[in-house]
Amino acid sequence: MMLKKHIFTILIIITYLLLSCTKWAQSLERSNLSPLILQSEPPVPAPGKASLIGILYSFTGKGPIPNTVFYLIKNDRGLPSILVGPRETAGDIRGISDQNGRIVVNNIPPGNYYLAVWAPYNWIFAVRSERDINPILIKLSPNERLNMGIIYVPWPN
Repeated sequence: MMLKKHIFTILIIITYLLLSCTKWAQSLERSNLSPLILQSEPPVPAPGKASLIGILYSFTGKGPIPNTVFYLIKNDRGLPSILVGPRETAGDIRGISDQNGRIVVNNIPPGNYYLAVWAPYNWIFAVRSERDINPILIKLSPNERLNMGIIYVPWPN
């Protein structure tokens, strides 16, 4: 009986240590992304337009999402029920992340947008955080230069 109690105690300690290491590693991965954003300013847009920067971050894959197509979805009719890809005629704006997952979009018409990212086999929305998986609504004003920081994406899903 005493042996079972010691084994149980050891298992609890090992579990606690593994969980602590996992949380520490995740925060370290995110903190390594911050200098890429903090050292950058969004580009200066044309008068009356906006710009944004950020880093696409996969909280399921625990790292940046490099060389991946994304697009800003013009939000004139609310959250789209289906993502079919960028439609420039509808005001959508397409881009691609760089090798570090960084995105830069300049000269965006003011308005509200959602951000969709290409995941293997489908489009998915960027979300507010790891815990809040509601799509981000990006509100851009004329002449705004928005640094979004880390942009959370459940990629690949």
